[in-house]
Amino acid sequence: MKFCDFSGTGPRPCRAVLGTFDGMHKGHAALFAKAAERCREDGLALCAVVIERETGERLMPLERRLELIRLAGADFVYLFMLGEIKALSCSDFADKLKDEMLVRACVCGYNFRFGKDRAGSGDLLNRLLPTDIVPAVQTEGEAVSSTKIKELVAMGNTERAAALLGRGYSIGGVVKHGRGLGADFGFPTANLTFSPGTVLPAKGVYVTEVWVDGRRFRAVTNVGTRPTVGGTQFRAESFLLDYTGDLYEKPIEVIFLTRLRDEMKFDSTEALTAQIGQDVEKARAY
Repeated sequence: MKFCDFSGTGPRPCRAVLGTFDGMHKGHAALFAKAAERCREDGLALCAVVIERETGERLMPLERRLELIRLAGADFVYLFMLGEIKALSCSDFADKLKDEMLVRACVCGYNFRFGKDRAGSGDLLNRLLPTDIVPAVQTEGEAVSSTKIKELVAMGNTERAAALLGRGYSIGGVVKHGRGLGADFGFPTANLTFSPGTVLPAKGVYVTEVWVDGRRFRAVTNVGTRPTVGGTQFRAESFLLDYTGDLYEKPIEVIFLTRLRDEMKFDSTEALTAQIGQDVEKARAY
Protein backbone atom coordinates (compact mmCIF):
# COMPACT_ATOMS: atom_id res chain seq x y z
CA MET A 1 0.00 0.00 0.00
CA LYS A 2 1.18 3.51 -0.85
CA PHE A 3 -0.14 6.74 0.63
CA CYS A 4 -0.32 9.96 -1.40
CA ASP A 5 -1.17 12.98 0.75
CA PHE A 6 -2.54 15.95 -1.21
CA SER A 7 -3.68 17.94 1.83
CA GLY A 8 -0.53 17.68 3.96
CA THR A 9 -2.53 16.68 7.03
CA GLY A 10 -1.72 12.97 7.07
CA PRO A 11 -4.20 10.10 7.50
CA ARG A 12 -7.44 10.89 9.30
CA PRO A 13 -11.04 9.58 9.40
CA CYS A 14 -12.32 9.61 5.85
CA ARG A 15 -14.95 8.62 3.33
CA ALA A 16 -13.39 6.43 0.63
CA VAL A 17 -14.19 6.44 -3.07
CA LEU A 18 -13.21 2.99 -4.36
CA GLY A 19 -12.13 1.92 -7.82
CA THR A 20 -9.44 1.79 -10.49
CA PHE A 21 -10.52 5.11 -12.04
CA ASP A 22 -9.02 4.35 -15.44
CA GLY A 23 -9.74 7.37 -17.62
CA MET A 24 -11.36 9.39 -14.81
CA HIS A 25 -14.53 9.57 -16.91
CA LYS A 26 -18.00 10.97 -16.23
CA GLY A 27 -18.93 7.99 -14.07
CA HIS A 28 -15.92 8.55 -11.84
CA ALA A 29 -16.77 12.25 -11.62
CA ALA A 30 -20.20 11.28 -10.27
CA LEU A 31 -18.56 9.17 -7.54
CA PHE A 32 -16.37 12.04 -6.35
CA ALA A 33 -19.28 14.49 -6.52
CA LYS A 34 -21.37 12.21 -4.27
CA ALA A 35 -18.46 11.74 -1.86
CA ALA A 36 -17.81 15.49 -1.68
CA GLU A 37 -21.48 16.13 -0.93
CA ARG A 38 -21.50 13.56 1.88
CA CYS A 39 -18.19 14.83 3.30
CA ARG A 40 -19.61 18.34 3.54
CA GLU A 41 -22.44 16.90 5.62
CA ASP A 42 -20.35 14.98 8.15
CA GLY A 43 -16.89 16.59 8.01
CA LEU A 44 -14.98 13.45 7.00
CA ALA A 45 -11.94 13.78 4.77
CA LEU A 46 -12.34 12.56 1.20
CA CYS A 47 -9.95 9.82 0.14
CA ALA A 48 -9.63 7.57 -2.87
CA VAL A 49 -8.74 3.91 -2.59
CA VAL A 50 -7.17 3.10 -5.95
CA ILE A 51 -6.83 -0.57 -6.86
CA GLU A 52 -4.33 -0.91 -9.68
CA ARG A 53 -3.97 -4.02 -11.83
CA GLU A 54 -0.43 -5.12 -12.64
CA THR A 55 -1.15 -5.82 -16.31
CA GLY A 56 -3.55 -4.79 -19.04
CA GLU A 57 -4.21 -1.78 -21.25
CA ARG A 58 -4.88 1.60 -19.72
CA LEU A 59 -6.69 4.70 -20.93
CA MET A 60 -4.51 6.77 -18.65
CA PRO A 61 -1.22 6.27 -16.78
CA LEU A 62 -1.39 6.17 -13.01
CA GLU A 63 0.38 9.52 -12.55
CA ARG A 64 -2.25 11.33 -14.62
CA ARG A 65 -5.08 9.54 -12.80
CA LEU A 66 -3.71 10.62 -9.44
CA GLU A 67 -3.54 14.23 -10.61
CA LEU A 68 -7.18 14.14 -11.76
CA ILE A 69 -8.21 12.46 -8.50
CA ARG A 70 -6.58 15.34 -6.64
CA LEU A 71 -8.44 17.85 -8.81
CA ALA A 72 -11.67 15.94 -8.13
CA GLY A 73 -11.31 16.87 -4.46
CA ALA A 74 -9.51 13.96 -2.80
CA ASP A 75 -7.49 14.88 0.30
CA PHE A 76 -5.34 11.77 -0.03
CA VAL A 77 -5.07 8.44 -1.84
CA TYR A 78 -4.37 4.90 -0.73
CA LEU A 79 -2.92 2.93 -3.63
CA PHE A 80 -2.96 -0.86 -3.77
CA MET A 81 -1.69 -3.19 -6.43
CA LEU A 82 -4.35 -5.81 -7.04
CA GLY A 83 -1.97 -8.60 -6.02
CA GLU A 84 -1.73 -7.11 -2.53
CA ILE A 85 -5.41 -7.52 -1.74
CA LYS A 86 -7.04 -9.96 -4.18
CA ALA A 87 -6.72 -12.87 -1.72
CA LEU A 88 -8.47 -10.98 1.11
CA SER A 89 -11.98 -12.03 2.05
CA CYS A 90 -14.65 -9.37 1.82
CA SER A 91 -14.75 -8.91 5.59
CA ASP A 92 -10.95 -8.73 5.81
CA PHE A 93 -10.91 -6.06 3.10
CA ALA A 94 -13.50 -4.01 4.95
CA ASP A 95 -11.53 -4.40 8.20
CA LYS A 96 -8.43 -3.16 6.39
CA LEU A 97 -10.31 -0.07 5.28
CA LYS A 98 -11.59 0.62 8.80
CA ASP A 99 -8.50 -0.23 10.84
CA GLU A 100 -5.56 0.76 8.62
CA MET A 101 -7.05 3.62 6.60
CA LEU A 102 -9.55 5.04 9.08
CA VAL A 103 -12.37 4.68 6.55
CA ARG A 104 -15.72 5.40 8.16
CA ALA A 105 -17.89 5.31 5.03
CA CYS A 106 -17.56 4.54 1.31
CA VAL A 107 -18.79 5.55 -2.11
CA CYS A 108 -18.63 3.08 -5.00
CA GLY A 109 -20.12 2.50 -8.41
CA TYR A 110 -23.03 0.19 -9.13
CA ASN A 111 -20.68 -2.44 -10.58
CA PHE A 112 -17.91 -2.31 -7.96
CA ARG A 113 -16.56 -5.72 -6.90
CA PHE A 114 -14.10 -6.56 -4.15
CA GLY A 115 -12.70 -9.42 -2.10
CA LYS A 116 -11.39 -12.83 -3.10
CA ASP A 117 -12.74 -13.96 -6.47
CA ARG A 118 -14.54 -10.60 -6.71
CA ALA A 119 -17.22 -12.02 -4.45
CA GLY A 120 -18.24 -8.72 -2.86
CA SER A 121 -20.70 -6.21 -4.29
CA GLY A 122 -21.63 -2.69 -3.26
CA ASP A 123 -24.58 -4.09 -1.29
CA LEU A 124 -22.27 -6.33 0.71
CA LEU A 125 -19.85 -3.46 1.32
CA ASN A 126 -22.78 -1.42 2.63
CA ARG A 127 -23.43 -4.12 5.23
CA LEU A 128 -19.80 -3.92 6.35
CA LEU A 129 -19.37 -0.12 6.11
CA PRO A 130 -21.92 2.61 5.36
CA THR A 131 -21.76 2.91 1.57
CA ASP A 132 -23.39 5.11 -1.06
CA ILE A 133 -23.80 3.17 -4.30
CA VAL A 134 -23.86 5.48 -7.34
CA PRO A 135 -25.89 4.27 -10.34
CA ALA A 136 -24.53 4.17 -13.87
CA VAL A 137 -24.05 7.53 -15.58
CA GLN A 138 -25.79 7.52 -18.95
CA THR A 139 -24.74 9.45 -22.05
CA GLU A 140 -27.26 9.27 -24.89
CA GLY A 141 -28.70 6.12 -23.35
CA GLU A 142 -25.32 4.41 -22.97
CA ALA A 143 -23.70 3.58 -19.62
CA VAL A 144 -20.31 5.22 -19.21
CA SER A 145 -17.53 2.73 -18.47
CA SER A 146 -13.79 2.43 -18.99
CA THR A 147 -14.35 -0.76 -21.01
CA LYS A 148 -16.71 0.99 -23.43
CA ILE A 149 -14.35 3.95 -23.82
CA LYS A 150 -11.46 1.59 -24.61
CA GLU A 151 -13.58 -0.05 -27.31
CA LEU A 152 -14.46 3.31 -28.85
CA VAL A 153 -10.84 4.50 -28.85
CA ALA A 154 -9.65 1.22 -30.39
CA MET A 155 -12.27 1.70 -33.14
CA GLY A 156 -11.04 5.24 -33.81
CA ASN A 157 -14.29 6.80 -32.61
CA THR A 158 -12.56 9.41 -30.49
CA GLU A 159 -15.50 11.83 -30.66
CA ARG A 160 -17.84 9.35 -28.97
CA ALA A 161 -15.11 8.43 -26.49
CA ALA A 162 -14.80 12.10 -25.58
CA ALA A 163 -18.55 12.28 -24.89
CA LEU A 164 -18.20 9.48 -22.32
CA LEU A 165 -14.97 10.81 -20.85
CA GLY A 166 -16.15 14.38 -20.52
CA ARG A 167 -13.05 15.60 -22.37
CA GLY A 168 -10.98 14.62 -25.40
CA TYR A 169 -9.09 11.33 -25.30
CA SER A 170 -5.37 12.00 -25.03
CA ILE A 171 -2.02 10.31 -24.76
CA GLY A 172 1.09 11.89 -23.31
CA GLY A 173 4.77 11.23 -23.56
CA VAL A 174 8.14 12.60 -24.56
CA VAL A 175 9.12 13.50 -28.14
CA LYS A 176 11.94 11.31 -29.45
CA HIS A 177 14.04 11.40 -32.59
CA GLY A 178 12.65 9.41 -35.50
CA ARG A 179 13.95 8.99 -39.02
CA GLY A 180 13.26 12.65 -39.85
CA LEU A 181 11.31 11.76 -42.97
CA GLY A 182 8.45 14.14 -42.22
CA ALA A 183 10.81 17.12 -42.41
CA ASP A 184 11.98 15.93 -45.83
CA PHE A 185 8.34 16.16 -47.02
CA GLY A 186 7.86 19.61 -45.51
CA PHE A 187 5.87 18.32 -42.53
CA PRO A 188 8.21 17.72 -39.56
CA THR A 189 6.52 15.50 -37.01
CA ALA A 190 6.82 14.90 -33.29
CA ASN A 191 7.41 11.19 -32.68
CA LEU A 192 5.72 10.42 -29.36
CA THR A 193 6.91 7.74 -26.97
CA PHE A 194 4.15 6.52 -24.67
CA SER A 195 3.76 4.21 -21.70
CA PRO A 196 3.48 0.45 -22.38
CA GLY A 197 -0.14 -0.65 -22.24
CA THR A 198 -1.49 2.70 -23.45
CA VAL A 199 -4.71 2.33 -25.43
CA LEU A 200 -4.05 3.82 -28.88
CA PRO A 201 -6.70 4.83 -31.41
CA ALA A 202 -7.18 2.70 -34.51
CA LYS A 203 -4.71 3.21 -37.34
CA GLY A 204 -5.47 6.37 -39.21
CA VAL A 205 -5.03 10.12 -39.48
CA TYR A 206 -6.64 12.36 -36.87
CA VAL A 207 -7.24 16.02 -36.21
CA THR A 208 -5.64 16.60 -32.82
CA GLU A 209 -4.54 19.29 -30.43
CA VAL A 210 -1.09 19.13 -28.86
CA TRP A 211 -0.15 20.73 -25.56
CA VAL A 212 3.50 21.72 -25.33
CA ASP A 213 5.17 24.30 -23.08
CA GLY A 214 1.77 25.35 -21.76
CA ARG A 215 0.45 26.16 -25.24
CA ARG A 216 -2.08 24.35 -27.42
CA PHE A 217 -1.53 23.78 -31.15
CA ARG A 218 -3.86 22.27 -33.74
CA ALA A 219 -2.17 19.25 -35.31
CA VAL A 220 -2.52 16.30 -37.67
CA THR A 221 -1.55 13.00 -36.08
CA ASN A 222 -0.87 9.73 -37.86
CA VAL A 223 -1.31 6.55 -35.83
CA GLY A 224 0.13 3.49 -37.50
CA THR A 225 3.22 2.12 -39.19
CA ARG A 226 3.77 4.59 -42.10
CA PRO A 227 3.63 1.96 -44.89
CA THR A 228 4.50 4.39 -47.70
CA VAL A 229 8.02 4.83 -46.28
CA GLY A 230 8.46 1.20 -45.27
CA GLY A 231 7.69 1.66 -41.59
CA THR A 232 6.94 -1.34 -39.38
CA GLN A 233 6.81 0.06 -35.84
CA PHE A 234 3.44 1.21 -34.50
CA ARG A 235 3.72 4.84 -33.47
CA ALA A 236 1.94 8.19 -33.18
CA GLU A 237 3.43 11.15 -35.05
CA SER A 238 2.04 14.67 -34.96
CA PHE A 239 2.58 17.62 -37.27
CA LEU A 240 1.89 20.78 -35.28
CA LEU A 241 0.39 23.60 -37.33
CA ASP A 242 2.12 26.93 -36.88
CA TYR A 243 4.68 25.63 -34.36
CA THR A 244 8.29 26.73 -34.61
CA GLY A 245 11.02 25.39 -32.39
CA ASP A 246 12.65 22.17 -31.25
CA LEU A 247 10.29 19.58 -29.73
CA TYR A 248 12.84 16.86 -29.02
CA GLU A 249 12.82 15.54 -25.44
CA LYS A 250 9.85 17.74 -24.55
CA PRO A 251 6.78 16.26 -22.85
CA ILE A 252 3.61 16.72 -24.88
CA GLU A 253 -0.03 15.70 -24.68
CA VAL A 254 -1.91 14.75 -27.85
CA ILE A 255 -5.70 15.18 -27.67
CA PHE A 256 -7.63 13.31 -30.38
CA LEU A 257 -10.52 15.33 -31.80
CA THR A 258 -11.75 13.41 -34.85
CA ARG A 259 -10.60 10.78 -37.34
CA LEU A 260 -10.01 12.02 -40.90
CA ARG A 261 -9.18 8.83 -42.79
CA ASP A 262 -7.54 5.42 -42.77
CA GLU A 263 -3.77 5.10 -42.88
CA MET A 264 -2.90 4.49 -46.52
CA LYS A 265 0.05 3.25 -48.57
CA PHE A 266 0.69 5.70 -51.42
CA ASP A 267 2.42 4.95 -54.70
CA SER A 268 4.89 7.78 -54.20
CA THR A 269 6.12 10.21 -51.58
CA GLU A 270 4.72 13.00 -53.77
CA ALA A 271 1.23 11.53 -53.46
CA LEU A 272 1.72 11.19 -49.70
CA THR A 273 2.85 14.82 -49.43
CA ALA A 274 -0.18 16.01 -51.39
CA GLN A 275 -2.51 14.04 -49.11
CA ILE A 276 -0.87 15.40 -45.96
CA GLY A 277 -1.42 18.89 -47.34
CA GLN A 278 -5.15 18.10 -47.70
CA ASP A 279 -5.21 16.69 -44.15
CA VAL A 280 -3.65 19.90 -42.83
CA GLU A 281 -6.29 22.04 -44.54
CA LYS A 282 -9.06 19.89 -43.04
CA ALA A 283 -7.46 20.21 -39.62
CA ARG A 284 -7.35 24.00 -39.93
CA ALA A 285 -11.02 24.05 -40.88
CA TYR A 286 -12.17 21.68 -38.12
